[in-house]
Amino acid sequence: MNLGFLNNITPQEEEEWGNRQLESFQAFFAQANSPVSLTEYRVTEGELPALPNEYEAYIISGSAAGAYEDKPWILELSKFIQTVYQAGEQKLVGICFGHQILAHVLGGETQKSSKGWGLGRRELQLGNVPEWMTSIPDVSRSALYYAHQDQVVRLPEGSICLAGNDFCSFEMFTLRNQVFGIQGHPEFSDAIAQTTVNFLRDRVPEDIGEAAEYSLRQGSAAGALVAQWIVDFIAYGA
Repeated sequence: MNLGFLNNITPQEEEEWGNRQLESFQAFFAQANSPVSLTEYRVTEGELPALPNEYEAYIISGSAAGAYEDKPWILELSKFIQTVYQAGEQKLVGICFGHQILAHVLGGETQKSSKGWGLGRRELQLGNVPEWMTSIPDVSRSALYYAHQDQVVRLPEGSICLAGNDFCSFEMFTLRNQVFGIQGHPEFSDAIAQTTVNFLRDRVPEDIGEAAEYSLRQGSAAGALVAQWIVDFIAYGA
């Protein structure tokens, strides 16, 4: 499975954070039962695939930016998303910012949440379970790691919400079996989740940081499960 990896973190941000996106996603997809090859595009540096059909699907990473900002690279990414979606052949999978910009560009809305930071480990409750989601938790319950201030507040018309919780109503959604958005960070290992909380401790309110630290001690997250979901989603109907 050959995927275009649209990296929306700047090289400087990766260095400061201590998390190389391409390496994190390669390790993440290595947990799935099908081989996945990623070709990286530095979107913040002006890189995007020349044609929408160069890959079977596109993975859109997280970002420190907001999907609603008018930065040149965000506008170019938005155009690329629209082009791929309108062509209707390649699939689009968004993680955190990727999830938000997919919803925002395709007719929904993303904004900074009045609930503040979502940071640490949170459970999500699966609602709708599509045909391609053959591997599900025994009690339809799992957890992911999170690091976000923005949230999708309105899904594009025709979307199906797959999961949510009290903090974020739209944790996962699909749109016409071509788009799959995930608010959490399934690519975070336990170590990366801890690194992220450490990195953000001075940037978030003290109570948020303490709660995030506590949440990480309550268990791991369903990274391998979601890696398989993404692979199955991309393969479904292909």
